[in-house]
Amino acid sequence: MQNSAEIRWFWRQSPSTKTLLTWFKSRSCHDFQAGGGELRSDIYLSDPNQNELGIKRRGLGPGVEVKGLVCIRKRKITLTLFEHRVEIWTKWKTNAIKVNKSATVKMKKLRWLRKFDTTGKSPFEIKLNRKELPIKKTPLPEQGCNVEFTVITMSGGEIWHSFGFEAFGPFNTLESSLLASITVLARRKLVLPKGAIEASYPMWLHLFVPPKTLPT
Repeated sequence: MQNSAEIRWFWRQSPSTKTLLTWFKSRSCHDFQAGGGELRSDIYLSDPNQNELGIKRRGLGPGVEVKGLVCIRKRKITLTLFEHRVEIWTKWKTNAIKVNKSATVKMKKLRWLRKFDTTGKSPFEIKLNRKELPIKKTPLPEQGCNVEFTVITMSGGEIWHSFGFEAFGPFNTLESSLLASITVLARRKLVLPKGAIEASYPMWLHLFVPPKTLPT
């Protein structure tokens, strides 16, 4: 089981998309360039009747990930003059569930990632390779925050973009790790695209991706 505190945004296209991606990947705007950048395919369960549970198969890996919304915190975090709600999620992995292909949505993802270790007094960014693993082969932190920029291509060719923070670790550290990492990127002059919609993956699928019929 993995707990997380998250804020995420989606948008189709924006004049500032390229600017944000260039900034996020850049070595000059950060201590080093972002990790990741490899293409993978994810398959999500299509369930038009709810937006609080996500079930997906990640890449070519076995089994599925089950992710459920625990709560939405009353306290909001301010970023670039706007207040954003913090969602608490819990994720499990299992090989015992199989999802019928007729009830799924397939998408290709091109993702870049930055990872912060928040166990110290201030966040420490870990340098990652294309596989999103530490370059110096140091152990992954037990407490920290992932920040990702993702280009999503749907099976029909429609392109979306996503930017998000996902803090992980002991439950009582999640919100402080999230806030500390957001503060770091705000100081590096993070600017979100105009019109970006704040939503989780289940909510985005619920609102913007045509539903498929679940098997009876």
